[in-house]
Amino acid sequence: MEDYAQPNPKPLLDRNQFIRENLVPADRGKRFGNLIIDTIVLYLVQMAIGVAYGVIVALLGALYLVEDELYLNIFSFGMSIIATIAIYTLFEYKTGKTIGKMITKTRVVMEDGAKPTFSKALGRSFARLIPFEVFSGFSSSGLCWHDSLTKTMVIEDANYFEMDVTTNSEADSLSNKG
Repeated sequence: MEDYAQPNPKPLLDRNQFIRENLVPADRGKRFGNLIIDTIVLYLVQMAIGVAYGVIVALLGALYLVEDELYLNIFSFGMSIIATIAIYTLFEYKTGKTIGKMITKTRVVMEDGAKPTFSKALGRSFARLIPFEVFSGFSSSGLCWHDSLTKTMVIEDANYFEMDVTTNSEADSLSNKG
C-alpha cells in the first residue's frame, strides 16, 4: 500500500493574523456619520431630561430651582455628562452599537474581535469627554482616542463574526472544572 503524504501542507492561519486580516476599521465617513447621529440622539435625550425636570419643578411649585442660573447651569452640565456616559456605555456594552452605529451598520469590538466588556465601554465613554477628543479621528491613524485608549475599534457589520474568544486564564479555569 502506498503512503500518501501531502506536499507541504498549508499552515493553519494564526488566530492573531486571522483577526488582523478580518477586522477592518470602518471608514472615516461612517465614523463621522456615527458622531453626527449620536450627537443628535444625545441632544434629544438631554432635551427630554430638561423638559421632565421643568415639569417636575412646576408640579412641585419649586420655581426657585429654575430661577437660579448657576444652579441650572450646573444641573444641565451634570446631566449632559451623566447622559453621555450612560447612553454610550449601555449601548456599546449591551449591543456593541450606538444608534449611529445601528444606522451606519458598524459596531465596536475589542482588538481581539470580542464584544466590548463593561469596563471597555465605560472607558470609551469617559474618553469621549476629553476636550478636543472629537478631532482625534482626523489623525493619520484614523483612530479616535476613545478607540486607542481602550484598545477597541469600530468595524463594519459585514466584517463582524461571533468569535469564541477565551483568554488563557478562562480556558485554564474551565479545564480544571471538567
